[in-house]
Amino acid sequence: MLCPPFQFNPYDDTLLLAELEDQFDDIEDRLILIAAALIIIDT
Repeated sequence: MLCPPFQFNPYDDTLLLAELEDQFDDIEDRLILIAAALIIIDT
C-alpha cells in the first residue's frame, strides 16, 4: 500500500521507493536533454 510522502515509512514502502526512483530517472533524463539543448543554443 502506498502512503503519502508525509507518512513515509522506510521499512514498508519499497514500492514507493521504486516509484520515486523511476521519477528521478525521468527527471534526470529531462535535465540532460535540457542541458544539451542549452549547449546547442549557446554555440
